[in-house]
Amino acid sequence: MPDLNVIKANGGSLAWSFEAAYYSLLPKNSSVLTIKCLDKFLSINIKRLINCFSTIPPPSDASKGVLESKSVTINGKAVTIDEGFKEDAETLSNLLDIDQIEAVRIVYLSNLKGVVKNKKLVYFSRKYFSECRYAIKLASLLFTINPQEGAATDLVNKYRIEILSERTFLLDLFSAIIETSSLEASRRHDNEDIITLESNEIRLRCIDLLQLTLTVIRHVPATKKDLENWVNVLEKTHLLELRDSSKTSSTLYALSVLITLAFIDLEQEFEESLGTSYINDVECISSASRFFISQSNSNSSISPVTLAWSFIIHRLSDKLAVSPNPLFDSFVNGQMVGSDLNECSARLAKKSLDQGAFNYILQGFNALPLNIEYAAGYSSLLKAALRYISVTAPVAKTISAILSPFPNLSALFFSDPVAERALHLARAKFPIVIEPFLFMCRAAGTLCIDLLQDMDTYMQELPKGFKHFKLSTEHPSIMELTTELCLFSSRRSDNHGGIILPPGSRGQILPGSTDSPVIVMWAHRFNGWGQLGRILENSALIGVSNFIMVDIIDFLTFLLESLDSNTASDFLKSCSAYLGDGDIIDVIVKLFDEALYGRKIDLAVVCVKFLTALIGKCPSRIWPYIRRSGLLEQIGNGGMVADILGSTETVTSDYKFTIAIIELVNALVSDAVSSSTNSKVSQKIKNSVLRDFIKHFVEVFESFSYWKYEDDSQCVVIAQSILTLFNRILTVFYAVDGQSEISEKVISVFDGSVRVLISVFLKSQGNDLRTLQPILNGIKSSSNSLLPLDFNDYLQANELDWILTVLRFVSNVVRIRSMINSLPSILESQLYAKSEELAHLYVRYSVLH
Repeated sequence: MPDLNVIKANGGSLAWSFEAAYYSLLPKNSSVLTIKCLDKFLSINIKRLINCFSTIPPPSDASKGVLESKSVTINGKAVTIDEGFKEDAETLSNLLDIDQIEAVRIVYLSNLKGVVKNKKLVYFSRKYFSECRYAIKLASLLFTINPQEGAATDLVNKYRIEILSERTFLLDLFSAIIETSSLEASRRHDNEDIITLESNEIRLRCIDLLQLTLTVIRHVPATKKDLENWVNVLEKTHLLELRDSSKTSSTLYALSVLITLAFIDLEQEFEESLGTSYINDVECISSASRFFISQSNSNSSISPVTLAWSFIIHRLSDKLAVSPNPLFDSFVNGQMVGSDLNECSARLAKKSLDQGAFNYILQGFNALPLNIEYAAGYSSLLKAALRYISVTAPVAKTISAILSPFPNLSALFFSDPVAERALHLARAKFPIVIEPFLFMCRAAGTLCIDLLQDMDTYMQELPKGFKHFKLSTEHPSIMELTTELCLFSSRRSDNHGGIILPPGSRGQILPGSTDSPVIVMWAHRFNGWGQLGRILENSALIGVSNFIMVDIIDFLTFLLESLDSNTASDFLKSCSAYLGDGDIIDVIVKLFDEALYGRKIDLAVVCVKFLTALIGKCPSRIWPYIRRSGLLEQIGNGGMVADILGSTETVTSDYKFTIAIIELVNALVSDAVSSSTNSKVSQKIKNSVLRDFIKHFVEVFESFSYWKYEDDSQCVVIAQSILTLFNRILTVFYAVDGQSEISEKVISVFDGSVRVLISVFLKSQGNDLRTLQPILNGIKSSSNSLLPLDFNDYLQANELDWILTVLRFVSNVVRIRSMINSLPSILESQLYAKSEELAHLYVRYSVLH
């Protein structure tokens, strides 16, 4: 957010940049004054905003003349420049080959007090590239933000109209994507820092252009040439080729797939009177088919798009069957199609599936931030696919990953008869084919609770040699039992918990080859939740674990998180209906203990997440278990949390268990706060549990930066989540009654945790900086980083979030030190030594102000 005092002093717009404008519009609660200043800035720079994707022109004699006059207009205000200012602007203009006036603006906006002289050009260049990108990001934000929310309603609507009034906006945007995709860093100079910076900024600019395209096309009236024009972009840029596993490449690919799907528009109605649809344009159909089919021969990553296009060819076949069009004869009878559109469609669909279309869909979705707009883009393809393909495990897993985070989108998806039918078909195969049904139920969310509560069929592979049945004379596929048949074995301990069909039970034999096992769908009503619990209990009793157990517990956890306490209690009872001693919580806790000692990390992770979800429903079951379990250090024995981290995770370089434990402790902290004066669990137990976890996390915080990571984002997640947890505990503890002694605090449950944190972050003597080093290194590396902090995991800006967390934490710690009247800490002296780096961060990033 820009400094409002600076804005006021400069007439409301002089100090603004596109980056500052972006972060001013981002929050929904921007003040009226901020919106007024933003409006003035945008009105002055509207041409630049409309042409945000255009490159800055090279130096010109006209601009040079303006520069010589020593008076330049910036954001509508005349600015007098001195010789030093002019020299910096000319140097930047020549270095980057940009217009002198733009160079003046960049130099003016780059308040570089405290920046060493030989780094000025790098800072100027970074500011220039940042402004170019943030102009695009701001235009995109104007279309993303909900105009019905906040004080910016009129402003958002006003500038959307301004941007879209440019008739060639979309075509110009396409041209910019083509141009940017072919750009390389300039070699007009030998400054390697700036060359590296420019090379990375080109890729970031391309991402922003694609994001703007995806955002804008929802607001631009469709034309039948849109798809053809976009295919032209794809031919010239190879954006649908997933060239490597880098996050930048994955992001470019995922956005390009979504844009292509948006232009294909599988949900449109191809009516004869719809003149704007490409379905009526044989040239567009031919060129798109030629490109997609030819690319599928050498590029498997295009398979999500070719799968979608196979459905379009099938619908075109249906359309031509009803309304023949001789203009399409040459296309239909050409070598590419081979005279039969349906066969062409089937070939292309099969090829796409063989190439792993659903794996690529999932990979693309995971490359982007969790956003309902992205999910909606993929869901149209998933819905169309269900009309033509079976719901296998990969298909169901993809549907679940995309829909389950968004209940409203899920409800809309399953309101479609085709999707609803696919869910019921998966249900009919339970439990012999369990995985697709679990994923489909997860995708459906709470809609599936009643579905599983009252199951009416049970599919079984008939035991080999079983003959105790008779076939119906009228319907030979219907069999009737002449003796009882065990579908699921009873417990040995009490001979209960099984599913036994009585004589007279009827089932339908499913078609299959003569040498394959006989599969029967029995008409039998049972509680599906109870059966899932029974499957877990059986696995716990015999000590066997597999991926199905992981999927079941993960599914139960997902549903539990979405239920209120009363509904959750009924849900857990339903899952426990067929169990012996104990309930579903006891079963999963037993599986968790076995997973810990057997180092079954995947199972352990889902069990931790289940416990995390339970804390908000029945915390009295969780606190005592954690205290008596082997998770934390006991007298003379190290805890399993530390053992798994040291012996397993640091070896595999995958820290998902540690991350899950951090989430668990966050939930424990929430419960400790909400029940600080009213709890069934003693404060002593809570205090000791939290204290021991915090001691462990302090050790993790001291060493996480030295570990090897299979997924680099885990490093940032661990650092940020631990420091956020520390900050949360300190804030809650001292915000309640800051001046009293620790032992007298109202929230005494955090007594032990706070003592640990104060002892390491506010110590005033000693030379051991291990705990402080991640904070100090974060400030140093962020300040000295050549690349912008929003480069890695670009759309999610994890590293920028990390430095924000660092600054908030140290600010809080310094405030607390003053509050409790302790001696100045080592942390404060180290922060003082980092004054230059902190000043650099302030200069570089408006969002940190």
